[in-house]
Amino acid sequence: MALKSNIIANFLGQGWSALMALAFIPIYIRYLGMDAYGLIGVFALLQAWLAVLDAGLTPTLSREMARYSAGGLSNEELHELALSVERIFIIVAVAIAVIAMVAAPWLSRAWLRPEELDTATVTQALVIAGWVIAFRWMAGLYKGAINGLQQQVWLNVCSSAFATARGLGAVGVLIWVSPTIQAFFVYQGIVTAVEAMVLAIQMRRFLPPVPRAVRFSMAPLRRVWRFAGGMTAITVLATLLAHVDKLMLSNLLTLSDFGYYMLASAVAAAVHALIGPIFTATYPRLVELVAQGSESTVAAAYHYFAQLLSVVVLPPAMVMAMLPEHLLVLWTGDASLAITVAPLLSLLVIGSMLNGVMHIPYALQLAHGWTQFAVRMNIISVALLVPAIYIGVSHYGAIAAAMAWMILNVGYVTVGMPFMHRRLLKSELHRWYLKDVGGPLVASFTVAGLARVLAPAPSVNARGESLLMMVIIVGAALLAALVTTELGRQTLQRTVRRC
Repeated sequence: MALKSNIIANFLGQGWSALMALAFIPIYIRYLGMDAYGLIGVFALLQAWLAVLDAGLTPTLSREMARYSAGGLSNEELHELALSVERIFIIVAVAIAVIAMVAAPWLSRAWLRPEELDTATVTQALVIAGWVIAFRWMAGLYKGAINGLQQQVWLNVCSSAFATARGLGAVGVLIWVSPTIQAFFVYQGIVTAVEAMVLAIQMRRFLPPVPRAVRFSMAPLRRVWRFAGGMTAITVLATLLAHVDKLMLSNLLTLSDFGYYMLASAVAAAVHALIGPIFTATYPRLVELVAQGSESTVAAAYHYFAQLLSVVVLPPAMVMAMLPEHLLVLWTGDASLAITVAPLLSLLVIGSMLNGVMHIPYALQLAHGWTQFAVRMNIISVALLVPAIYIGVSHYGAIAAAMAWMILNVGYVTVGMPFMHRRLLKSELHRWYLKDVGGPLVASFTVAGLARVLAPAPSVNARGESLLMMVIIVGAALLAALVTTELGRQTLQRTVRRC
């Protein structure tokens, strides 16, 4: 029951947070301009790259919290680990803000290519953004700990409230206070600082009581260093794979053209908003089951979560990939913007969709404490991807980076999975390909492909009709995906009986 509650809460909370992040982008562009939105994209890029300083501690802390739930840690050990990791994070957060202050002038002059904003404005915005990133850094730690304790209902209520404050409040600041990028980042910093403090207080309330106060100690960090080291390598390589395209484009393109690419990336990130709620609930649950030692139970949970993710993610993602112009016109009301962004969006969504189906296998690896496989796969991918993006972007522009992202994830699904299943759940590979992923993928593609052929051209003057059409197409794709999976058929049968 707690697992279902967590999944539902994750969908509602993370879905709402994603909606708040996406819904107001057209308003930001309208009031700030594409140059400033490109700067918001740079902020997101810096935040992603600075995540490598995590040193694997957030996922490690989340895993240890989940192990505590399965009886793997004492109350004192849990408190000591949480306090020690928090102290390290505070030091790094301050370092992030200082680094941003020092690097901002150089980034403004030598790296970015603004057309509408002057260098002083860009520098000020980057300095403020550094503090926002520092606060988000701390908030991410506390979220990881609370998630590991499986208090996900509370966490999603809190995250939804602050996401609403960030989105709606930023619109209010731009309309009624100051339509500047500096004001935007100052407001984001205030909200995020308050969020981090609330999360810190609540994490301490969720921790079990201890008879005495604990102090900073290296002992719990030494105990988890091997897993944390593997997670650090995975984080560095995954960040490089996911964001090297944006890093190159931020220098190769003008700030406004970079803004178009980041706009497509932001919409494609909606796919991850569907993946995240399931992964967040899956990971600690698999950790518990692996700790209990029953492989058959782990296999059953693995296929259940894989089918759930496929049914939830593949239908809407495939519709987004096949009808990107309709989605962009519906969302922005700007036909010319939709034409520019649609090819990028289609490729990025397909790549993100394929990346998404790998999350359950990845959770299984982490549940077993096996980080080496992901590290090796990512090293090979970096060696192939970086030169491919450099050559492709230099000759063909941003579309080459989106194509490279899609091809990379095709390789993960077709090459990575057989190697993983040689070690974990050795007899389950074909079931994953054919029943967990293959059926829903083919069904979703068939429905979305027919819709692309039959649907009328998108029109700014018919956005209501476009919305209704998109809802019907996603619903049809979802129904087709449900029919192809055991989980989906059982769900439909229960629904029919109730009716």
